[in-house]
Amino acid sequence: MTYILSRIHLQVGTGNVTESAIGDPGTPDWPPGPAKSYDQITMAEFLREQGASAGAIELLEWPYATAEDDRASLLWILRETLYESHEKTRYKITGGTDLLPRAFASKLQDKIQYGSPVVRIEQDPSKVRVITTQSGTHHMFEADHLICAIPFPPLRRVEIRPAFSAAKRKAIAELAYDSATRVILQCRTRFWEKEKANGFGMSDLPQEIWHPTFDQAGTRGLLASYLFSGVARRTGAMAHDQRLEFIAHELEKVYPGLLDNLEGGVAQVWDADQWEGGAYALPSPGQMMAICVWCQWWCQPFSRPSSPAVGFVTTRRLRTTASAGVRWPCGITNRELYH
Repeated sequence: MTYILSRIHLQVGTGNVTESAIGDPGTPDWPPGPAKSYDQITMAEFLREQGASAGAIELLEWPYATAEDDRASLLWILRETLYESHEKTRYKITGGTDLLPRAFASKLQDKIQYGSPVVRIEQDPSKVRVITTQSGTHHMFEADHLICAIPFPPLRRVEIRPAFSAAKRKAIAELAYDSATRVILQCRTRFWEKEKANGFGMSDLPQEIWHPTFDQAGTRGLLASYLFSGVARRTGAMAHDQRLEFIAHELEKVYPGLLDNLEGGVAQVWDADQWEGGAYALPSPGQMMAICVWCQWWCQPFSRPSSPAVGFVTTRRLRTTASAGVRWPCGITNRELYH
């Protein structure tokens, strides 16, 4: 996946994609007729059709993918790029993103069931029930409404009674998810700052590089390597120590001196997380039109009008702008909050 496209305008050879041609994704009848064809190809295929060389395609794809790794619908990428072009400000949670779920936990406390994976969801005209397992024992919880925030990969393992509609079963079963791997290295000092570097960047590994401790006191620092798509899968498949060693040597090329300052590291591989099964939804060619025209049905209750509502929160980014307000109707991903 890539956002290296021009914020407003992509032009390669005779290919010409403008913001007006993409249309406004916030309208009920999106996408316009001409833009639908972009859902049938990847960005790499589009660039190749315009006569771009293999080198040019690789340059435009990184750091999110290579031409071979590109599995995303071009229409999806164009919509993402359009939204990012209107971003005004990005925020972070002071003290760490984990403060968000901790705040929920402090308010809900005894209402949270830990170590209780959902194995079945049932509904009838009067109630909705969730069946979980804990220490080998089944437990049932009954309510008037249910909000399901389970990512689709693990949701595929949950029994649903009665079954959702054919369209929603298709979305759950087939919607593609991208891979992401994040490796965070702890350094004894923020040695890169002596070279007037801020600890953020992109390299042709490909990877994003982040400095999560840029606004924290102290001498130690963290450098995070954020990898996507094929390189995330290949790195994620490594043994833990091999993964840390690989990333440390790659970051040494960007920030010489890292190996001398390295104290340790941790990693998160979203593909290997049984409760995630992938980092975020990333529609492949054809899926935007076939199952992912979100505004038409994505946040609608998954039930008959006379039944209790089973609503869904998707693993997409909550995205807002200063002028437009909330642009994504359905949730927050496990990536950063974007505003």
